[in-house]
Amino acid sequence: MEQPPPPPPGGPNFGQPPTGEPLPYGQPPYAAPPPPRATSPWMYCLGCMGVVAIAAIIGIVLMVNRIQKAIGPPITAATVQQALPPGVPLYPGATVMEDRSRSVELPSQGVARRMTSVTFQTRDDMSVIGPWYEARLKPQGWVGGVSATDPSVYQFKKASTVMSLQARPGENGQNLLSMSVMEGVPPGSVGAPAGP
Repeated sequence: MEQPPPPPPGGPNFGQPPTGEPLPYGQPPYAAPPPPRATSPWMYCLGCMGVVAIAAIIGIVLMVNRIQKAIGPPITAATVQQALPPGVPLYPGATVMEDRSRSVELPSQGVARRMTSVTFQTRDDMSVIGPWYEARLKPQGWVGGVSATDPSVYQFKKASTVMSLQARPGENGQNLLSMSVMEGVPPGSVGAPAGP
């Protein structure tokens, strides 16, 4: 006599949803879950690139914030005199170009330095502006004057402060007078006129 075929592994209901009938003891109600799929190497690359992009964005935001703190707000007609060292006069009739004027803190090797750059608009050129500043700064202890290499540049120095003036043609018959003041300049620096 022939024997009936053996039952399938896991019983007759293996892999079928429960029907409410009790299953024999030790048999799982459902089929085992399929093995997990392997993650593509491209997915790892995309994930790494995303992390690098986020880190770069954070770095750029931090750098921009640091630069903005160092640069400070623009210099306006109302604040230009406070941005300049004491005793440095404003050229009469000149208009401050606020979008081109800034004061920047430049700490270096434990020395607090500040650079102030102001651009004015005026009808006069350096043949008038330079001597006007020379006549007002020298009595206050500033030394220097017209540059030996460029008559459109005047440079002055007092203690650790260096000031440079330069005029160039602008629009509508106006000249642009650039005034740069560096405070905290060490003695013997390049570009500083000789002084006491």
